[in-house]
Amino acid sequence: MEERVARRVSGMAVFQQAVRDAFAFLETEYGFRVAAADEACVRFESERARVAVRRGPGRHQLRLEIARRDAAREPPVGLPELLALADGRRGFATAREMLARNVLEVAAVVRTLGGALLRGDPGAFRRAYARRRPSLPR
Repeated sequence: MEERVARRVSGMAVFQQAVRDAFAFLETEYGFRVAAADEACVRFESERARVAVRRGPGRHQLRLEIARRDAAREPPVGLPELLALADGRRGFATAREMLARNVLEVAAVVRTLGGALLRGDPGAFRRAYARRRPSLPR
């Protein structure tokens, strides 16, 4: 039990530190500060805006919310809207477009990191299994 609690606390710290490190540019370039942080969310605030990085429903999913501080009734902007801006399109990316992006990202990870597994290397499988969480099937 103690080990499980220690892993959970460690996981919370990893999430918070990873978000703080990755989003440090908010503080240095845009004048934000960390307003709150817990195991599920790190929230940054400036005089004009708020940014929340939240753990999603899945263990490795993230949700992003960007909102104006003076517009409490406006919904926050999320990652789909932000990506749509980058793509030069209006509105949300369609489910098909999001799926296509996800497939490309997963393929890139498999191509970059999965070589030994794809070659059927038993040692690579043992190392991968050793990193698997106890709650996942072996």
